[in-house]
Amino acid sequence: MMDEKKHFDKIFWFIVACVSFVFLYMVCVTFGIIPKENQNLAIGILSFLEGNVMGAGIGYLLTGNANQKKEQAAGTTTADITATVTTSPTPTPEPSSTNDQMAKTE
Repeated sequence: MMDEKKHFDKIFWFIVACVSFVFLYMVCVTFGIIPKENQNLAIGILSFLEGNVMGAGIGYLLTGNANQKKEQAAGTTTADITATVTTSPTPTPEPSSTNDQMAKTE
């Protein structure tokens, strides 16, 4: 149990460091002097960092680790459904021509 907490603490502080770096970069891009020919590159890097680094970090913190096993809520049951239902196929009638059907009715 303690190992999981230590592991989460390491990831938490890594995410805090990444988000802090993105905020620092955002302040530098917003208030710093950037040459005209590099402004598009700086804005592209900023949008990448905001979308991916911050999005992934916040998403991880809000949803948790996908590998963690969720505890079952009290009063609920679960079943492992691994059975395969097999049924024999129903025979389909052979297609017949219209002349055969008319001959049978007469």
